[in-house]
Amino acid sequence: MVDAVSGGAKPQVDLKQLSAVREARQPKAVEPGTGARTAAAPAVAVSRDIASTAPVDTAKVNAVREQIASGSYKLDPARIADAMIRMEKGG
Repeated sequence: MVDAVSGGAKPQVDLKQLSAVREARQPKAVEPGTGARTAAAPAVAVSRDIASTAPVDTAKVNAVREQIASGSYKLDPARIADAMIRMEKGG
């Protein structure tokens, strides 16, 4: 997830895996006599991998928690307000 307030974190989801999931969602040929769709098992595995991946940068979250606990976390109200306005405008 990209964080507009902090300048953006790198996505935690592997884009190749995401592409594989999208591909897997496309209709597949049904094997005659079995009714089974081909390539379904790898798609399920990729979906599980993506679902188990944290959508946030846990190292960054832990660093912010430590800063808050120690009292060294600084807020920039103008920067926060600017980011909120950008988000509201859809940009």
